[in-house]
Amino acid sequence: MIRCFVLCFFVFILTSSNNTNNKETNNEPVYEKGSYGYDAVFLKKHAGNTLELENGDAKILLSAAYQGRVFTSTAAGDTGTSFGWINYKLLEDSVKKTQFNPVGGEERFWLGREGGQYSIYFKKNDPFDFAHWQVPALIDTVAYKVDQSDKTSATISIASSITDYTGTTFDIAITRSIHLLDKNAISEKPTILIPEIHKDGMYVNSKWELQKQPFSGDVIKSYNDGALQDGSQMGPFYEIESSSPAKELKPGEIQEYHQTTIHLQGAYSSLKTLVQQLIHVDLEDVKKW
Repeated sequence: MIRCFVLCFFVFILTSSNNTNNKETNNEPVYEKGSYGYDAVFLKKHAGNTLELENGDAKILLSAAYQGRVFTSTAAGDTGTSFGWINYKLLEDSVKKTQFNPVGGEERFWLGREGGQYSIYFKKNDPFDFAHWQVPALIDTVAYKVDQSDKTSATISIASSITDYTGTTFDIAITRSIHLLDKNAISEKPTILIPEIHKDGMYVNSKWELQKQPFSGDVIKSYNDGALQDGSQMGPFYEIESSSPAKELKPGEIQEYHQTTIHLQGAYSSLKTLVQQLIHVDLEDVKKW
């Protein structure tokens, strides 16, 4: 059986302003490691087909060669802090890994489900262990097409297919749009810090096992990669994932998923007041965790 569906993803970045120092050599700026400028120079050289969105000091850098992944962003121009985690060593290596390439970044999308009888990361009858876990090239090494790009937005897409653990093949069309929002766009709309859960929605279960409840998964997952069986580690990295409800789409039907990422920089006292007002959490308590 072949089913067709379309996934749309949107990323919004809010930025503020701050400045640090950088050096210049032969009129060419040399940025300190950890700054956006340093990572932008590196990514433009090693990531491939990069696109840079900017609005004043607010900038984000994404790569169509890595499925439109947002590698990093800044709130303070080239000399400001680079918010993304970059796997420099892996990106510098011209030979890609066959199983999974954790090149890093700040935001990317992932397809579910990861484990279970409908998994797209394990072949039929393979055991659910790391040795047989295979990230689909569609979300790992395959480059996407740039459909549109301007100063503050970009849209990329791909049409492909993928086969799950049962042997079912899915024809997939993915469109991914990234927008850099200005302060006015953010201030005119309410901000939801915790995703609204669709009470009647189904969320995929990604445990590496044959599942009794394959549509009883988590809406939000937060984790870091630990040691593998051989003692090695993919990252190290940590991630926060949010999932859309699962839906069996009819041919040609579309499902959209929106995700917003907001960076706030400022004095600790101001951030403490803001966090208290928005989510009723005391930053002093957070520091103790």
